[in-house]
Amino acid sequence: SATVIQVDGKDARQFVYTVSYTQYKDTWINAGGHYYRILCQAPNTFFDEADSVFDTIITTMKLK
Repeated sequence: SATVIQVDGKDARQFVYTVSYTQYKDTWINAGGHYYRILCQAPNTFFDEADSVFDTIITTMKLK
């Protein structure tokens, strides 16, 4: 299921899921009739360490 977050003041849907040995943080933002996607991934064993970096990338994204 999706988590609703704000990215640059716009609603976004975020999904976290695992495929094989990789975990993904998949964020979809709807802005001005366009969808923007930020897909972050890391090996399962490293994901917890990388998650704060992924959050910084996502929360500092600026959309025109």
